Formats: sequence, structure tokens, C-alpha cells
Amino acid sequence: MSEEIIRASGNDVVVEQLEKMLAEAKKGKFSYCAIAMLAHGVPVSYIVQHFGDTWLQGHMAGVLDEMSADIRKHIAQRTLPEPDRPADWVTYNVPAGSLSYDFLIWLINAGMTRVREKGMAPLKVKFWHGHDHNPQLDEQRAKMYFGVVKPAIKLIGAVETKEMGGRF
Repeated sequence: MSEEIIRASGNDVVVEQLEKMLAEAKKGKFSYCAIAMLAHGVPVSYIVQHFGDTWLQGHMAGVLDEMSADIRKHIAQRTLPEPDRPADWVTYNVPAGSLSYDFLIWLINAGMTRVREKGMAPLKVKFWHGHDHNPQLDEQRAKMYFGVVKPAIKLIGAVETKEMGGRF
């Protein structure tokens, strides 16, 4: 009996994009390739490979610099601004946050911090969607966000707010 494979978060997107890139490569016009793949864990593990016609390596280095700048831009888009409110205001970073039952731990911790620091009830929760307002919700993340995360705030008597500035 074989063991069931539990796929990492994001694996379906990785496989889909690699299959698209392979289809493009099979058309015959690409001569050099660089691939980097990361796996969750402590420490994060990775695989890096680059191969093909070596005279294109200099060009690939430039492409990778552009890719690095693009990744840094995406990170900046989902990096929360500094909080400026007391403990009864919290902000959840939807693009970077876990959209799973782990949200309940974050929420309960925020509620306990509000009580410990004598913040006013109810806890006010802002769901932040990045500087570009893109929550980056694939089908599975959308199900958890709308079916579990957003409704969960009512479990502890919290309310959703549109105002920015809460702790995270």
C-alpha cells in the first residue's frame, strides 16, 4: 500500500507553470534555462539548476536580476505599514498570511492581547490586501478566506473594519 502524498501549498501552481514552460521549450526556440525551486521547512530547502547554451549566461544573469527586482516589488506590495493603533485594532495580511485554521490561533492571540493591554472591546480586525489591493486568492485560499477566516472573527466577538493601522 503506497503512502498518500501531501502536496505543499502552492505546489499545484508550480507544476502548472513548469508544464507551460516545458511546452514552450519543446517548440525549440529557447537555448538557456535557469530554475530555482523552494520547499517549506526549517531551514528552507531549494534546488537551483541552470543549463543550455553557455554563451547566453550573461543575458540570463540580467534576466535573473530583473526577476529578483520583480520578486522584491511583490514583497513590498504585501508588506504591512507600521501599526499606529492600540491593541484593540489588528490587521491581518491576507496576501502573505496563512489562510487556514491557523488564523484562529492568530485571532485568539490578538483577542488575548487586547484584554491583557486593556484595549476597548470589541477587537477590530482589518483584512489587508496589499498596497495593490490584490489578496492573491487562488481557489483554495478563497474558500478558506470566505468560508473560515472572515466568519471566524465573530467567534470571539470581534468585528471587521475597513480602517487601517492595527497591529499584526
